[in-house]
Amino acid sequence: MTSGTKSEGNATLTNFSLEIPFDDLVTYSISIQGSGALNTVMVQKFYS
Repeated sequence: MTSGTKSEGNATLTNFSLEIPFDDLVTYSISIQGSGALNTVMVQKFYS
């Protein structure tokens, strides 16, 4: 993981669509609706 910032908050999945044509690529789509504040937090670099 690299150092920097990330955004975090709460959201509800409002729509999920999945298409799986025969012998073709899978396509999916999602929609989310945020609830409350979106916060920016610091991310620390770490090694495992």
